[in-house]
Amino acid sequence: MKNSLLVTALLLTLVIIFAGCTDEMETINQPDDYLDPPISTWFLDIQGTAADDIWIAGQPGVLVHFDGTSWSLEDHGDVTLTSLYNNTTGTTYVCGHSGTIMKNSGSGWSDMNSGIDSNLYGIGKGPYGDTFVCGQGGAILKLNGSSWDNTPDEVFWISQNDTILRSSDDIESFKTINKYAIGGSNAILLVEAHPDSTHQYWVKGPIEASLGEWIISGWTDEQSVDNNWLVGAEGHLYRLLEANDELSYVETSSPGGDHTNLHDLTDIWVDENNSCWFTSRGGQVLKRTPAEVIEPPDYMLSSEDLTFDVAPGTSLDGIWGTSVNDIWVVGYGGVVFHFDGTDWSQQDVPLPN
Repeated sequence: MKNSLLVTALLLTLVIIFAGCTDEMETINQPDDYLDPPISTWFLDIQGTAADDIWIAGQPGVLVHFDGTSWSLEDHGDVTLTSLYNNTTGTTYVCGHSGTIMKNSGSGWSDMNSGIDSNLYGIGKGPYGDTFVCGQGGAILKLNGSSWDNTPDEVFWISQNDTILRSSDDIESFKTINKYAIGGSNAILLVEAHPDSTHQYWVKGPIEASLGEWIISGWTDEQSVDNNWLVGAEGHLYRLLEANDELSYVETSSPGGDHTNLHDLTDIWVDENNSCWFTSRGGQVLKRTPAEVIEPPDYMLSSEDLTFDVAPGTSLDGIWGTSVNDIWVVGYGGVVFHFDGTDWSQQDVPLPN
């Protein structure tokens, strides 16, 4: 922990105010790509607590539930719902555009007041076990009881040699949350100061991400530090490492990258054998069994790695499962596919009119 006087001085001189994102971005990796009114139903996330309790969220205002036998559809208006999170107490949260946050503790969905109008892209258990939601313009909110509080706007970048520098990068949007990081446009944020500290702020980095790559999804394993992952939209995979009581994400054996011309990964799920599964905007599902961190990263595939052409030409945007024999993926057009360990089969799911 940095000396408090030094931190105070740094905070006074290096404060960075989040910059809002532009309405239109040229890159497909910017989540604002699906902000406009949809031409079709689009499932954007899937999460569950068990094989008989699964939720799907998407646009326009779509929430679909699976009870182990049948699917049921709930219509929540025209707002796009982007991300789901199940906490350990049995409450499910969903966030979406225009500051939308809802929760369901078992008796139906109820609205929560986020206090902002920004589009929200990610919700989940974040640093120190708190529940966070993140999104457009660098928005990060923390759940405090039944209300959402804005977090500090101070952001710093730490170089590999621990020098604290002012960041020159604007933060357009954050996309994903896990226990150790909040990621998005050119950014990985790790908490440096304890939340009870007088000087709470966010620290940007360190990560050796490809220039311009969006960090779009992550995975948290609370029992094992080195089984925590972040994935970039261009196919780069980052593993959390701890050295000398410091945490950083380092690129490891990746499913994509320039060597395969594979881009536009959208989500990650890790199975009970610690293999990583990915969805892509090209309709592929990829299974990769990462080796130890290798520098430079080893992109060679192992005999256990698999690529499934589940829905060619259809964007698959969410993946979740209970085991290697029970995996679900969802995507554009309201498609849902299930993997039983051998084959992928498309599911008959109710869609809005």
